[in-house]
Amino acid sequence: MIKRTIIFIICSISLLSVKAQDFHVVTGKTVIIDGVTSFGRFACDYQQSNEKDTLLFDAKYVRDSPLMDIYLPVNGFGCGNKMLNRDFNKTLQSDDYPFIHVLVEQFYQEENAYFSSLRLKLVGKELYMEKLPFILVEENGIQLLKAEFELNLSYFDLEPPKKFLGLLKVKEELNVRLELSLW
Repeated sequence: MIKRTIIFIICSISLLSVKAQDFHVVTGKTVIIDGVTSFGRFACDYQQSNEKDTLLFDAKYVRDSPLMDIYLPVNGFGCGNKMLNRDFNKTLQSDDYPFIHVLVEQFYQEENAYFSSLRLKLVGKELYMEKLPFILVEENGIQLLKAEFELNLSYFDLEPPKKFLGLLKVKEELNVRLELSLW
């Protein structure tokens, strides 16, 4: 009788911990990089919709392995025309560093806000964001987790492209938007 009681208690505790965890299935990832030049704005984007990931929300529980391990091919970004695509690839040194690597280490919820800690690896350097805020929105019947942050090219020792004897310059600050489509 005591063995059955102990087994029942252990099973109940296990079920409670499973119910306490919230999770979502990620069906698509979009990264949009916006920049400003001396003549206007540009945007380069990358979309991945054929792979599914499970995103667990847990209360700041640190894991030995990342929740999501994402490789974004630099040459997979589209900037609107061949010249911008070529400049984007050249600036991010796609021949030597063909991928932007994103490691999502934690994803947690505090009240109605979502946060992530992630590592962004670009051209051999790493940027750690400890508490990147995400918002949950619904657009066209699809739930999206969205985050936005600014990235400075000088942090990665990258030179913004210049054209036409320096008349056309790209500013060092880039705005990065992340969108995770949820199912």
